[in-house]
Amino acid sequence: MPAAGTWVKMLVTGATLCIGGPWLVWYVTPTEEEIFKKYNPELQKRSLQNRQQKQEEFNHFVNKLKEYSKSDKPSMVTLYNL
Repeated sequence: MPAAGTWVKMLVTGATLCIGGPWLVWYVTPTEEEIFKKYNPELQKRSLQNRQQKQEEFNHFVNKLKEYSKSDKPSMVTLYNL
């Protein structure tokens, strides 16, 4: 059986990977505001103009999904009819 030092190294390495990996992804992922600020002014203007329409389309889609989730039909059939 391996020595206790090997077990300690294994546990420390595993904890580092399991905790450090997700933390690193969280740390380097930009927020929506940071991404928006990197747009050129024309894209920012267009994005702001289309924001309300996109939000309404998304809300409509979510409401349809909720409606279809209550249906007795198979799920794949209802999703293709969106």
